[in-house]
Amino acid sequence: MKIKSLLATIALLACTPAMAQVEDVVYDLEEDSSEVTTLKDIIDTQQKVLKTNTVENHITDVWKRRYFFNISYSNATLKSDGKIMTENEANQKEQTFKSDWGFALQSGLNYRILKRPIANTVDICLDYSWLDLTLNHYKAEPGYTYNSIETYPKGGYCSAWGTEKTEFTYAMTLGPSVTVAPFVSLNASSLAHLRMQLYYHIGYSVSGINMSNDENIDMSPQAKITNKRISWGHNWVNNFGVTLMWKGIGIGYEHRTGSFDYQPTDNKFGKEKNRFSNSYNRIYIQFRT
Repeated sequence: MKIKSLLATIALLACTPAMAQVEDVVYDLEEDSSEVTTLKDIIDTQQKVLKTNTVENHITDVWKRRYFFNISYSNATLKSDGKIMTENEANQKEQTFKSDWGFALQSGLNYRILKRPIANTVDICLDYSWLDLTLNHYKAEPGYTYNSIETYPKGGYCSAWGTEKTEFTYAMTLGPSVTVAPFVSLNASSLAHLRMQLYYHIGYSVSGINMSNDENIDMSPQAKITNKRISWGHNWVNNFGVTLMWKGIGIGYEHRTGSFDYQPTDNKFGKEKNRFSNSYNRIYIQFRT
């Protein structure tokens, strides 16, 4: 009898930890049930991530092209700020010359001032153009004649500003721009890539003008002066412009103004300076990368 009681006691003690262990396992399962991730949760999370990445990639694609290269058709005007030296002192007068054709090349980069566009719609940049080349051509003025051996009262042969002229300029410019993409929220539309940019640039320019020798309008009765009639000047310039862009291509208009004191490069034409106001109107095609 004593042996049976002892065995029953041992069996009861052995079963107690097992029961406690079973209770613990059930308790843990109930606690973890709230943390179970369903297949629907996984799909919803992936869709949210995919949508976010798609929107970010779309915005990046709209705004990523910040290098620009312009090919322009240029129309230029040279207007004397006072009386320029012509054949002799009696013929000094204000003059205006208009080009019959011109071309320009520009290249630069839009440096973003803000980390990203405001509301993904407005981008504010500082633009730097390291290349701004212009070539303008001017026909000889109607009815213009000159005497190549005539000299100025202070010495030097005449520069003959009324002859056929070719103007070449080089400039570097820097200034702010604001670009607006009003349809950027239309993720699935091509209109999302439509952008308009307004800018103002200030820069420094060097300008050179070559005045052609033309024996047909040179009235000199003696041997003619055929030295190169090249004058040059340098000064600040101001550029205002607007560009309409779609993805990597755009069209635009720019107006440039500046004044130059042109001085002959050959001392045979004297050392007198002639000041001209120089203005360009450019229509250009823009390529962006």
